Amino acid sequence: MKASGTQTAEQAESDKQNDQSKTKQNKAVSESSISNFQSSQIDMKTLSTAINHLLQPSQTAKAKEHAQNIPGKSNTTSSLTEAEKQVTNNDALHTQNAASKANDTHDNPKLTDVLQQLAPHIGATMLALSLLGSLIYAKIIAKPFRYMSDALKDIMNLDFSDKKLLNKNIDQTDFNLQVAASQVPTIVKNLHESNQDLRNELKKEQQLEQSRKEFMSMISHELKTPIAAVMGQLDGMIHGIGAYKDRDKYLKRSYEMMQDINILTEKVSELSKIQTPQFKPNLKVISLTNIIEDVIKKVDYFVSVKQLNVQSNIKQDVQILADPKFMQTAIFNIISNAIHYTIDHQHVYIKLYEKPNGYALEVLNTGSQIDEDKLAHLFEPFYRANPDKHGLVQGSGLGLYIVKQILDKHQFPYGIQNTPQGVKCSIVFPKAM
Repeated sequence: MKASGTQTAEQAESDKQNDQSKTKQNKAVSESSISNFQSSQIDMKTLSTAINHLLQPSQTAKAKEHAQNIPGKSNTTSSLTEAEKQVTNNDALHTQNAASKANDTHDNPKLTDVLQQLAPHIGATMLALSLLGSLIYAKIIAKPFRYMSDALKDIMNLDFSDKKLLNKNIDQTDFNLQVAASQVPTIVKNLHESNQDLRNELKKEQQLEQSRKEFMSMISHELKTPIAAVMGQLDGMIHGIGAYKDRDKYLKRSYEMMQDINILTEKVSELSKIQTPQFKPNLKVISLTNIIEDVIKKVDYFVSVKQLNVQSNIKQDVQILADPKFMQTAIFNIISNAIHYTIDHQHVYIKLYEKPNGYALEVLNTGSQIDEDKLAHLFEPFYRANPDKHGLVQGSGLGLYIVKQILDKHQFPYGIQNTPQGVKCSIVFPKAM
């Protein structure tokens, strides 16, 4: 019995040493597995399996120690030996699986290498797609805006000659944009024409203002001369200087000069009314026949003084549409101007007759003509063509200028021309509707 117990103890001691050796091996394998896990980033399941394998040998050793402390349990020792073998086999299997997973993990860098090789190709593809998208944007989306930009540049340069055709294959939005853009040049062209008209009107207004200034300067000059003459005569009569002692003679002459000044101021007053931009003739149906006959009666005194022969051929019942007051002023200035510049004992012919487009008034004075280079200036203010028989220039110089202003407001054609007999002034009147 003692021999058998001794052998059993020795066998147990031997088994214990074997277990310790295997435990060390298992620890080494487990440490290697943990190291592989850390370097290869093994998942948590693999780590859990390795820890379980590490703990199993220790549990097996405890079971063996417990069996050695129980006498007569030889069968148990044999069973533990078989269990130990089974655990060892399981450890080897799990270790192999862990190594296989580690090897799979170490194969992952190959995928990274493949991706690194494909990266330039992927980048080139993305760049090509970006360029293609840019071209599509430029052709389809940005085209209408480029069109409008070009049109606006042309408009800024006042260039309206470029007429771009619409593309029927583009979408409706592009079509509407191009239609709107095509209308912009027309609108701006009309605006440009309107601005040009405004500039022309402004230029005319500036010219009219300049004419008014010149006219006022001429009026001032025209008034200064007779006023200075009257004041000189009155001063001479007051102080009894020389010939001015004859007061009866120079009082009469001073009175006549004051009459001329009064006539001039009246004509200036008429002009101030006519030349205002707001002036519009008070149009009425009037008898042109009656106006002409009344004027002939008014100038009869001057006709008798100059011993003129006035012959009239007036069509009866001629009706026109005109301002009664200003038309009578115009007719009076024309007839009185003809009598004024007709040489004594000559003839004045006054004729009113019907024409296809209306009525014509002609006033012809014989005996003298006007230089051709002076005819165009007769309707200018304060212009006097020919002096009288004493070499003096008579009249205010505003008679025909007032005629021009009145007829222009009525839009009646008029003119003066030389004829073989003398000088003829003519006016055309439209028929009253």
